[in-house]
Amino acid sequence: MADSGGPFPSTNATLLAIRKEIYLAFDHLDASPELLAIIGEWGRVKSDEETLNALSEFNRRWSHRNTRHT
Repeated sequence: MADSGGPFPSTNATLLAIRKEIYLAFDHLDASPELLAIIGEWGRVKSDEETLNALSEFNRRWSHRNTRHT
């Protein structure tokens, strides 16, 4: 993960720590293993763009599943 280039520059270590905390927060909320995998791969295995695409696809499928059950 690189610096976001925004008004609040951050280091790779900071971004990795944020990713870890996000992962743990979702794990505490019993998030799906697929979502945890997407978050865990962010910045290590997948780029920001790949992660965004994976999250969008996850949310699209999740929304579709919940729509069918209501």
